[in-house]
Amino acid sequence: MNLVINFSHGFLAPIYGARRIILDSELRALSVLPLLTALVVGSFFTTLGLFQMGSAVATVGQLLIGLLTLDPSGIAAQIVPFVLWPAGLLLLGAGVYIGIRLVAAPFYTFLAEKTLVRLGARSETTFELRSLHRWLLLSLRMFLVSMAKAVLFVIAGGILFILSFVPILNVVATFGFLHMLAFDISDFSFEAMEWPLSRRISHVRSNFVTYSGLACGLGLAMIVPGLNLLILPAAVVGASETLHRTLCIPKESK
Repeated sequence: MNLVINFSHGFLAPIYGARRIILDSELRALSVLPLLTALVVGSFFTTLGLFQMGSAVATVGQLLIGLLTLDPSGIAAQIVPFVLWPAGLLLLGAGVYIGIRLVAAPFYTFLAEKTLVRLGARSETTFELRSLHRWLLLSLRMFLVSMAKAVLFVIAGGILFILSFVPILNVVATFGFLHMLAFDISDFSFEAMEWPLSRRISHVRSNFVTYSGLACGLGLAMIVPGLNLLILPAAVVGASETLHRTLCIPKESK
């Protein structure tokens, strides 16, 4: 039963985040700018991607039909494009997310930080000139953590991309991509907590069921073009709530 509850908490995290944004005026105000950024950037990439999707699916479909030596006029060959469309939409959603993240990352990190302050997971910090050296060192450390994570994601993404062309293993690859997405969205709150990469990975591994639920919930949203643009602020806030909840679980169980 606990596994089901933990999974559902992760799966419903974007809904929890949306509810908190609606009820909290400050978080609602902080969500406007990244949401507008997401709409502008995301709409451009989504429109461009959908125009290219048809030809891309047809090309990949013909390639797979040839590799699998299927009869082009057979039923199996006709099913291939229908199977590729959901995967294509998922990849498009992930690509749009990456584009938005590059532009709006500072806004989402600040939104995650404010959410964690609201939840009591961390204290409010104010910038002081006398602590400039500490702020610079922290910024450098967080930058190095981001670079290390990017390298790991590139390596893992390359492996998963290769596996995505192997029957049965392509399902595993899909879940792998979704878990990377869930980690990346949660990383805004991890960064706000000033965690090193090792602790971020350890925390996700220790709460694997909860973050698997978050991955599945985000994956479902990614299939619907444009929906991922609207839920990003809610997903960031929901992931921050998820972090707070998972940090409190050990305390509640004692």
